[in-house]
Amino acid sequence: GNVEVVYPPGKEELFKISIDGEVWFENNPVWFLVKGTTFSSKPGAGEQLLRRVGSPVSKTGADKWGTYTQLTMAWKAGEATIETSTKVYTSGIVTFTQAFPDGLNVSGSLDNDNGVASGFPSFRPSTLGSQPASNQRLWMAYNGWDCFDLYGCVSAQASRVALGRWDDGTTVLPYGMEGSGPLAVMAHDGSVSAVLSASAGFMASSQALLRPPPPPAAKVGYRGTPESYWVTGDRYAATADNVSLAQCEALCQSTSCLRFDYAPGWPRSTTCGGAGQTLCHNCRVVGSGGSPALHSSGQGYTAYCVADSTGKACASGDGPGVLTYGLMGSITQVDPGFSIEIMLSVGNGVNAAVRGWGGQLTSRYNKVNPEDKDFTTTHLGYDTDNGAYYYYNPEPNRTYDQTLRDVHAYAKRVGIPYRHVQLDSWWYIKDPKPAGNGAKSWTPAPGTFPDGLAAFHEATGWNITAHNRMWSSDNVYATQNGGQYKWYLEGKEGVPLEQRFWNDLLANATAWGMYVYEQDWLFTEFVGTNKTRQSATLAREWLLQMGAGAEASNRVIQYCMLWPRFALQSLEIPAVTTARGSTDYAPGHNDQWIMGLSSLFLDSLALRPTKDNYFSTDSQGNGQKGVERYNRLQAVVSTLSTGPVFPSDAINDSDVGLILRACMADGRLLRPDRAATNLDSNILAKAMARADGIPEPGEVESTTVTLATPSANLTYTYVLAANTAATTVALAELYPTESTATFVGFESNTTASLFVVDAAHPLTLPAGDRWSFQFVTLCPVLKGGWVFQGEASTKWIAVSRQRFGIITATDSGLSVPVTGAPGETVVLGYSRLVQGKPALAISFNCVIPASGSTVAAIPGNVCSP
Repeated sequence: GNVEVVYPPGKEELFKISIDGEVWFENNPVWFLVKGTTFSSKPGAGEQLLRRVGSPVSKTGADKWGTYTQLTMAWKAGEATIETSTKVYTSGIVTFTQAFPDGLNVSGSLDNDNGVASGFPSFRPSTLGSQPASNQRLWMAYNGWDCFDLYGCVSAQASRVALGRWDDGTTVLPYGMEGSGPLAVMAHDGSVSAVLSASAGFMASSQALLRPPPPPAAKVGYRGTPESYWVTGDRYAATADNVSLAQCEALCQSTSCLRFDYAPGWPRSTTCGGAGQTLCHNCRVVGSGGSPALHSSGQGYTAYCVADSTGKACASGDGPGVLTYGLMGSITQVDPGFSIEIMLSVGNGVNAAVRGWGGQLTSRYNKVNPEDKDFTTTHLGYDTDNGAYYYYNPEPNRTYDQTLRDVHAYAKRVGIPYRHVQLDSWWYIKDPKPAGNGAKSWTPAPGTFPDGLAAFHEATGWNITAHNRMWSSDNVYATQNGGQYKWYLEGKEGVPLEQRFWNDLLANATAWGMYVYEQDWLFTEFVGTNKTRQSATLAREWLLQMGAGAEASNRVIQYCMLWPRFALQSLEIPAVTTARGSTDYAPGHNDQWIMGLSSLFLDSLALRPTKDNYFSTDSQGNGQKGVERYNRLQAVVSTLSTGPVFPSDAINDSDVGLILRACMADGRLLRPDRAATNLDSNILAKAMARADGIPEPGEVESTTVTLATPSANLTYTYVLAANTAATTVALAELYPTESTATFVGFESNTTASLFVVDAAHPLTLPAGDRWSFQFVTLCPVLKGGWVFQGEASTKWIAVSRQRFGIITATDSGLSVPVTGAPGETVVLGYSRLVQGKPALAISFNCVIPASGSTVAAIPGNVCSP
């Protein structure tokens, strides 16, 4: 889209941003908190004037994002000097910078750690003229981890991505420490999207939907942000489930109530019990005699004012909030020269616009994540994380060392080529739970590895992903506790303060086989001390030092329990290669396989999204860890994530064939080129459904593999549809630049049944649930009408770059280079398009020679040498 910024003369801070000639965003007055006082360019009650200094300064320049025009304004907030600037790039990017040349005494409050201490830019969601709801813009935001309703996450759905409608009725957006992350505002038809996020100062900046104050006469008014509370001493006049905000308000008005409570996420993810059952409704209407008592219930309701004490509707304070970007509300001081930057990136489509946003950021920070950088994303591994069979559950009367050696022996016996292992929090020494349960000494706990991890690593040959959580304030490394390193300690937790600690810790771990340092409990460490929230720089320094320590030992990092700000901060940390895109696995109990939306944001930032472990069969050991009915779905999503593939079965209880669908015989993963993400049409339908309070569609995701030929590139597309009604996908959505081409498809359960997909014959997906999901491969038609199906009958990614080289196609046949483990049998399939219809699929076996590579000749059905 074409982006234009118009500055009103004399009020340049109130600029308007147009996309393709239509105004999308109008900036609100600029404001800053200084020594606890708000200074605003348009001060309200209790605020002081933020004074302009001189005239705006305009200049042009160029950087990695292209040429730009910059407008800078200087301000005085009391004696403090502040600068705001806007850069408009010809590449469709706009940046907004808050700079503090002399530093700033903010005096932010820990009570406002989910708010902001400044405001630039700030945009009010707005309705498009007289357009119907179906034509209004939509929004999507990557907004958190566990979504406890404490830190600004507003959607507890498995994807941890919130969606809705962007109009005058927008009353909830992600915010605060957890919810501040990339937010895409989308045209109703997905033709163009604008992505907003921090682009510098990631750990110090936040966003908040600031609401107007309640009118003085209101008996109960809006709270500033969604807060957690319950009502005591009254009965609800009415409750409702799975309704929209407008429907809840109408229900309230029909009962002449004074207020109603609304929570956007449904079904509720929290556990209800006893007298608190009513807390699980997403709409609660409080009668005229009710009075609220505020408590931290974790339910995430927002209170809405409906009438004042005279019974009249609230006169003001009921409008939508203002999406405001600024310093995190708890920051107390920023140093001279400090700044934060927000960016707006405009692009066509939804997926393409988000990937374009991420591409601009990875380009600026030189963040690359080549396929061979992280062994755990290229080879099959075994997992002991939460949900795994051996999570805090070694074999009876066996140590963990013995248990995992038994896993290794079993896998070798049945032909499962595990190449690495994840050791979860059970392996190291922690404080007892009453003392905080933080890591006390990152060394084997008694009885886990009596011979040491080095001996285990040497015996198995497995690289180790070593889990860690937040640090205990009683850890053995801090000088305060007799250790050798400087730490900041507070309460039950602590943060290391010097680079030397990370260099030594990770170098020592490398010696015993650690390949990946898994930093779990990220947000717990962040919120665990006041200083990490009050300082503008400490959290960033903590993460940068961790990353530098990993680089010094040539090791990589996985982030887990991360908030969006951590994913953004990883742009400055080359060692961070993977990040959890799903929540923890729980066999048969949750939908943590749903990660297409979170994968879109993570993958765009050069992070490989990680799905947690899975059971390959429904019968595991004594059954104490639960039953997994949807093993195939768990398995295919693991492969589509592009992150580690981590079965976690009990010994003797693996479906070997299912596990091997992900890899070669030597464990090399057969992966798509990028993580699978929801189709644009699926995203838009989800956003509209959530806005209207109706059930949303299931998951329709896609990814691709591109192979080369001597004359052109060939793109194979993989489509997953689960929990969906019957769905039709137009070819133009899957192949925007090849909408006149013809493709041949097959579904993973019936690979011999081929069908044509072209402009006249869209992809038709029948209804399916978690068990009867559809996984379709679309193959390009090569010269001579040949259709190469690859490993259609045995692998999820039938045609992958890991397995196949440059394909040569002639009228008479195909020549396909094939790579694999020596002695491995590769089952290949192919067909041919004859008079517009695919012929019967043919398959044959190809045995990989000692060299590890061969060439398949089609239709000769032979491989040589």
